Amino acid sequence: ESHTAMYARGVLETGRAVNPGGGSTKLYQIAMYYVTAGSFELLGMNEFAGRIPSVIIGTLLIVLVFYVTKKMTDNRSALFAAAMTSFSQIQLAWSTQLRPYIWLELFTVLVIYFCHLYIQHRRQFVDRYMLYAFICTCISYFFHTTSLMNLVLIAIAVLIKSIYEKKYKFILLVIPIAGIF
Repeated sequence: ESHTAMYARGVLETGRAVNPGGGSTKLYQIAMYYVTAGSFELLGMNEFAGRIPSVIIGTLLIVLVFYVTKKMTDNRSALFAAAMTSFSQIQLAWSTQLRPYIWLELFTVLVIYFCHLYIQHRRQFVDRYMLYAFICTCISYFFHTTSLMNLVLIAIAVLIKSIYEKKYKFILLVIPIAGIF
C-alpha cells in the first residue's frame, strides 16, 4: 500500500508516477497510481482516500458477478455467486486495500463474460466481444502485469470456437498468445 501511495503522491507533486528519488516503475501499476492520485486530489492525501476506489470497485464487482452469472446460468446461481463474492475473505481484503487485485478481478470477470459471448456469437469468427475482451486485458495490464493471464482465457475461447465451428485455421491465432507465455 505504501508503494502505491508513494507513486500516487509523485503524480500529484510532479505529474508523473515517480518516487521521492525520481525513480519510476515505468508502466508497472501506472493506472493504479493515477487512480489513487485522483482520489487523493479529490479527498485529500489520507488512507481513506487511497482505499475508496478499491471499495467502490469491490462493491460494483458484486453487482457485476451477479449480472454475469445470471446471464451465463440462472438467478439462483447468480445470487450464490454474488453472496460468495460479498463475503469471501480474500474479496473483503482486496476491496479494502490500496492494491490492484480487485481491479484485476473486475477485468477478469469482464474478460470471462466477453469470451462467453464471443463463443455464443456465431456470425463472425472475430467479433466485437473478442475485441472487448482484448481491450479489458490491455487496460488491466496497466493495473498489474499478471493480467496478461487473461490472454490465456481469450486463447481458450478462440480454441473452443475454432473446434466448435470447425474453423481450424483460426487455431493459428492461439500461437502468438502461446508465444507470449
